[in-house]
Amino acid sequence: MTHFLNEAQSNTLLSRHGIPMIPYKIVHSPEQAQEAAGAMGGSLALKILSAHIWHKSEVGGVMLGVEPSQAGEAYRQLLTNVARLAPTVPLEGVMLSPMLFGGLELVLGLKKDPQFGFILLAGMGGLYLELYNDTAIRLAPVTLREARQMVAELKVKQIIDGSRGTVYDEEALLAAMVALSQLGEVLPELSEVDINPFFLFAQGQGAVGADALVGINKNEIEEEE
Repeated sequence: MTHFLNEAQSNTLLSRHGIPMIPYKIVHSPEQAQEAAGAMGGSLALKILSAHIWHKSEVGGVMLGVEPSQAGEAYRQLLTNVARLAPTVPLEGVMLSPMLFGGLELVLGLKKDPQFGFILLAGMGGLYLELYNDTAIRLAPVTLREARQMVAELKVKQIIDGSRGTVYDEEALLAAMVALSQLGEVLPELSEVDINPFFLFAQGQGAVGADALVGINKNEIEEEE
C-alpha cells in the first residue's frame, strides 16, 4: 500500500538528498499568508496542502501569479474552492512559494518496479508531458555518463542546447538526475517520485523542482519494523 507525502514533505525530502526544490512557507490563516507573502515579495504561487489531493488544480487548489497584497484573499479563495469541490478531504494548510519564470519545464521521476527495481525517468514536462511523450528511462541508479545519454535521447535536447536562443544548464539537470536515481538506495521503501515541472534555467543558473509527489510503500516500512 502506497502512502503519499504532502507536497511540502516531498520537497523537503528531495532537497535533503541533493535535488534542488523550490523554497516554500506553510500558512494556516489569511493573516499568516499575508505576512509570509510580504516577506517573500514578488509574484507567488499558492497551493492547498494535503497528502490526499494529488491533482490540486482539479479542486481549485492552485492560484498562480498572486501579488503579495492579494495573498490573504487568495488564501480564503483556495479554501472556499476546496470546501466546495472536495469537502471531506483533510487539509494541512496552504503552501506559498515564489513564481518561477523563464525556465524550461521538464519532468523527473523515479518508480519502483516489482521486477526490475527502481527506474529513472526524465523528459519534457509541464503541460507537454503527455502531448509529446518525450521521455527516456534507465534502471537506477545511473552514472553521470548514463544520465547524459538519457538527455541525448530526448527531442527537447535541441532546446536545451540553444535551438530557441537560450542554452540551458544541462549540468544542473544531470546532477539532479543522478541524485534522484540514487534515492532508492538510501530509501528502499520509496514507491515513486514525480517532479513536474522541474525548471531548467539558462546555463550557469541551475534548476529547481516546482512540484513534487513522493509515495512510500507502507508495507515495506511495517516489515522492517
